[in-house]
Amino acid sequence: MAPKKHLVRMGNSFCIAPNQNLHERSGAFGINIPEHTPFEPAVPSVPIMLADLFGIAGVIAGSSWAMFRHRRTILLVQGSATLFFALHYGLIGAVSGATMCAMTLLQTASALPERHTRWTTGLFWATVPMMIVLTALTWNGIASAGAAFGLTMATLGRWQSDTLRLRMFFVLCAMGWAVHNITVGSPFGLVSDTMCFATNLWHIVQARPWRKPAALPMITMGQPAV
Repeated sequence: MAPKKHLVRMGNSFCIAPNQNLHERSGAFGINIPEHTPFEPAVPSVPIMLADLFGIAGVIAGSSWAMFRHRRTILLVQGSATLFFALHYGLIGAVSGATMCAMTLLQTASALPERHTRWTTGLFWATVPMMIVLTALTWNGIASAGAAFGLTMATLGRWQSDTLRLRMFFVLCAMGWAVHNITVGSPFGLVSDTMCFATNLWHIVQARPWRKPAALPMITMGQPAV
């Protein structure tokens, strides 16, 4: 088996020498070389691996809910995606995103019943001042602003009884969360946002809400309609 090779400083440069303790050598010259060098690739830590797994699960759920037609099913799938992304953001240190996801779970739970009661209405709209307070406490610039905007649009969308209006608000919601995910460096969140934006926009275009209904043919007495 070939001896393990390490970097050793020779004058103003480094060379590779066998059977040397890299970190003991680096201390003698007063320089700091990271524990993992290009010759020794770093192994992902358990939290990072878990964050990736939750991110993948969030992408699957977050990119599939827009394909459903029924409001309750949409909200349930959204809730599972929100839970996965809350764990994902928490593990990567995106505190604003994680707290906004917690508020989203409360909203989803209160919006599930087809008929709104005083309790569900109160719980749903109580998340708005909570969102403002949590955004201020976890403020991280444009990342927090994007998450807050995304949650605001989602709040308005979840309260809609009409699925088409719900989709319109979630197009804007995806844009806000995309800003957050780009800022905090979450590729999983960005993929989910892209899928959410594209699928909802596709359904809106298919519905063509701007299209005027076709005029009915005029029927006169004794003349059949064509």
